[in-house]
Amino acid sequence: MRLTPPTTLAVHQFQIFTKPIFNIVVEVIDISKVDRYNQKMVKLGCEPKAELVITRKTLV
Repeated sequence: MRLTPPTTLAVHQFQIFTKPIFNIVVEVIDISKVDRYNQKMVKLGCEPKAELVITRKTLV
């Protein structure tokens, strides 16, 4: 995956039961979708912790 700077990323952390935390990084095109995604995860019983990160680095 290659992202051109500056890029807004959403970092999602999931911890289900006692399993390790998974970090999922996605490029955000519509920031309002991050909020809707978090609301859906809460309804499913998960506790997502989403952060918006502005980065100037290129991910390869």
